[in-house]
Amino acid sequence: TKAHGGEFKAVYAYPAEDYEWWGRQLGENLEPGRFGENLTTAGLSATGAVIGERWRVGSAVLEVTQPREPCWKLGVRMEDADFPRRFREAGRPGAYFSVHTAGTVTAGDAIEIVHIPPHPITIALINRLNATDRELSKRLQLLCRQNLSPAEWKELLASAIR
Repeated sequence: TKAHGGEFKAVYAYPAEDYEWWGRQLGENLEPGRFGENLTTAGLSATGAVIGERWRVGSAVLEVTQPREPCWKLGVRMEDADFPRRFREAGRPGAYFSVHTAGTVTAGDAIEIVHIPPHPITIALINRLNATDRELSKRLQLLCRQNLSPAEWKELLASAIR
């Protein structure tokens, strides 16, 4: 569960719009699930999602936890050993979720954003930091779980800039 599954990687979502982008890059039509996700979304940006954001899918509520870090298995699935690097560099990682409230999810269920935390830490930011400063990435992800107020986030981020 360190690399796959576990509390903070219970569900992996990948956007249909990013599949379309990859399809143009690779010159092929990629079917949903090709990247190993449990949930293929449409109309929502997993990359723009805020850590701690909650999505209601069916009767379940899922909480955004982190971007995907592709491993060699994705290269095997794509029949390209270099694909994990390309996937990482593309900045379209999809998002992992923890299960906030268990429920039933079926194909075609609407997805509703039901909570957005008061901080600016997105999947895209953590994805970029994972490539440049993993320690800062880990610290920010831990801070996102602290339920800081908007004023506390503003003060924290302002002090980091000084």
